[in-house]
Amino acid sequence: MFKQLLLLLALLPITLFAQNMPACDSLLIECCDFNLTENSMIITAENQSSVLFDYPGFVILDANEDTIASETVNYFGIGWGPQQHTLSIYNAPELPFSGTLKLYTWFYESLSCTFDIIIPDTTLNNTSSHNKNDINIYPNPCNDQLWISWDDETDAPLQLSILNMNGQVVKEIKGVYSEAKVLNIDLTELKAGIYFISIETRNKSYFRKLIKSVF
Repeated sequence: MFKQLLLLLALLPITLFAQNMPACDSLLIECCDFNLTENSMIITAENQSSVLFDYPGFVILDANEDTIASETVNYFGIGWGPQQHTLSIYNAPELPFSGTLKLYTWFYESLSCTFDIIIPDTTLNNTSSHNKNDINIYPNPCNDQLWISWDDETDAPLQLSILNMNGQVVKEIKGVYSEAKVLNIDLTELKAGIYFISIETRNKSYFRKLIKSVF
C-alpha cells in the first residue's frame, strides 16, 4: 500500500491553491516526485508574489493533524523560479487520503499557508520510481569550481543559469554539451554567498540551492 501511494502521487501531479492569506494564492505547488529508498517526497514551489516566505518549511498532515511528512528548512525564501522541497515521510496513510499541506516560515515559527490535499483510492501495478539524483551538483558548498554530472538516462543540460538571492541572473551558459556527461563551471567571479542554479534539459527543469564558500 505504501508503494501504491507513492506511485499514485508520482503519476498524478497536483497543483494546489491556498485557502488563506492573499500571497498564498500566488504560490504554485506541484506534488510529487519520490525517492522510495530514502522515504522522501519532493514538491515543487513557485512564487508569483512579492512576499518572500522567509525560511520556509512544508508539512503534510492527515485529518487527525498527525504528521505524514515534513521538510528540513533549506531555503532562505521561495523565489519566482521552480524550487524543489524535499519532505521526509514518517507515516504512510491508507488510501484514499485527505489532509492538509501547511507552509511554515521562519524555521517553523509562523504558519503562513494551508492547502487542501486529496489522494484518491487507486490501485497501480507500475513499480517504476523516479530518481531525483539524475542531475548531480558538487561540491556544494563549493569554492571557485563547480561540477555538474548526469546519468545515461538524463538529457544533457541545454542551459544553465545561476541566480542570486534577488532572483537576478549572475551567470548563464547556453548550448551545454558534454560526451563525458560531466561539466565544469568556473565561479571565480562570484562572491561568496547563497545562490540558486537553474538547469534546463530537453524535457525537464531543475532548481537547486548553491552555496559558494569563502575558502
